[in-house]
Amino acid sequence: MYPISVDTLIEDIKVTCSFPNSAALMSDDEIVRRLTLTQTTELVPLINSLRAEYFVVVTDVALVANTFEYELPFRSVGCKLRDISLIDHNGNEIYLPQLDPSQIKMPGGIRGYSTLLPTPYGYFFQYNKVKLFFGTPDNNSIVSSFPTLRFKYYRQPNMLLLNSSGTTVTTISGTQITVPAVPTTWVAGTKIDIISSDPIFVSRVDDLEIDSISMNTITFTTTVPTTVVADDLVCPARFTTTPQLPVECFTLLTQLVAVDIFSILGDVPGHQTASIELKSMREAFLSEFSPRNEGTSIKINSYNTLFDSFWY
Repeated sequence: MYPISVDTLIEDIKVTCSFPNSAALMSDDEIVRRLTLTQTTELVPLINSLRAEYFVVVTDVALVANTFEYELPFRSVGCKLRDISLIDHNGNEIYLPQLDPSQIKMPGGIRGYSTLLPTPYGYFFQYNKVKLFFGTPDNNSIVSSFPTLRFKYYRQPNMLLLNSSGTTVTTISGTQITVPAVPTTWVAGTKIDIISSDPIFVSRVDDLEIDSISMNTITFTTTVPTTVVADDLVCPARFTTTPQLPVECFTLLTQLVAVDIFSILGDVPGHQTASIELKSMREAFLSEFSPRNEGTSIKINSYNTLFDSFWY
């Protein structure tokens, strides 16, 4: 299990800010909130700006006959997608163009209305959904050839918690895991994320629902995935006790929070000193993380679309 946790980061922040052990200048819970806020508003956008696919995950959704709208993954950053495509029976990704909603109107107007005129195909966004459009009253022919819709999106790193709010996996068997101790707030119906204890702390499984708890054994309503191993983190859904970031980001995260705390406390000299160090750390971070692959550059290749052209 990786030794750095939210508790460790809090101690590092207290050292940087020279908090006396007896001073209640800011509670641990308040620092955790600052860590989560800073992770979400500063570090994640900074990492995503590198366009190096750090938080990109894939979710496949089965297309349903005569169903044209599908909800966006609720854990996506900004409720947006990195990419979307159709999948054929051989697992190939098929290009699906984004439409402006005005493009779905049948051409020609009420006087010149004709189903023989060319109609676009593709998708468009509406609130929290993707709506598919194929220019036909049903999508049966599409579903028969391309049964899957693939979402690629930037996954939100989980919010942060103190170690006492989570636990770790000891053993796994079917629908059960054992843990050193079960947090007292967990009951039947509580949803759990299980997260790798190795960098970069990816989620093994999201939203496992607890069926029952007996001593140190947690039974879930579904089978625990085989990817779960001993020492993995067990946390309330959408939370984690270790930031889901590359470990090289941890010092930058703590420094960002330290600068914020100096500002809140009105410590001008401390804020100035920490800000100078932060600038140097940010520059080092960008140099270290970009490009992600120093051996080769990205090559742009042409690809086939669903049909021979955008119009049919």
